[in-house]
Formats: sequence, C-alpha cells, structure tokens
Amino acid sequence: MTVDGTTFNLSGSDTGCESMVLVRSPATMGERLFFITAPDTLGRLPLPIEVYPSDFTWHLTEWDVGSATARFLAELPGLADLAVSPDGRSVIAAVASDHVGGVWSVDVDTGKKTRIADGERAYHPSFSPDGKRFVYVEAFRRLRFAEAR
Repeated sequence: MTVDGTTFNLSGSDTGCESMVLVRSPATMGERLFFITAPDTLGRLPLPIEVYPSDFTWHLTEWDVGSATARFLAELPGLADLAVSPDGRSVIAAVASDHVGGVWSVDVDTGKKTRIADGERAYHPSFSPDGKRFVYVEAFRRLRFAEAR
C-alpha cells in the first residue's frame, strides 16, 4: 500500500517486517475499509518489549476496495477503536491513551476532526441505526451515550 508517498505492508508477506506498519481497528462501509495505522513504525517491527503501541502517532486511514487506493484522513490523538456512521459520511474514533480520552468524529470527505465526547479512555464505539446517537465504553467501567453532532 502507498499512502502519501510512503509504501508499506499491512500484514505479513514475503518481504519481512522491515516494510510493515502497525494496523488496528478495522471498520467497513460498503467497499470502503477504515483502520488506524502507525506509519512511524515502518522498519521498527517487531517492537521491543519496552516500546508500546501508544508511543506512536496513529492515523485514520481509508482503503477503497474498488479502486485499490488508500489515503490518510486525519491524525488521531492516540490509539482508537472505530465505527463508521450509517450514511458513511463520518467515522468516530474512541480514543484510549494515557494522555487523552474521549471520542472524536472525522469527516470522511474533508478529514476534519472534532471532539464529540470528553472523558477517560474510550473503547468500542457503535452508532445507532439512524446515526444520530452513539454509545461507547468508558474506562472499561460504564457505557456512555451521546449525540453524534
């Protein structure tokens, strides 16, 4: 895969770890696949035990299956779980890192990122069927419900 001039592999192949990056949190909508990547892990895998995935910069990335193209949509403030809105116009990222938590919405067309829920570490977001609300798990202790602005 080549994104913004950088070529890397998303999974093991016959090329070895030197051309791979960390990838997490796949979410789909039709022929579009969204996931987060850490481009600064290129050439650094496998990670030594003292290095954590939260030490890297994570990007929301879109792969269009039909055209076999990829693009970075936005830099995220940390590791995130993703959900795609029912209309496919936005992706929410529930961020769970030491320095920032909460939920961010990313406009798929523009890449504009907006914080839509404050709070502690956030995990496993899911949209309501009409896309007007969402739910996520906060700090592995409680469910939170919010408007999807």
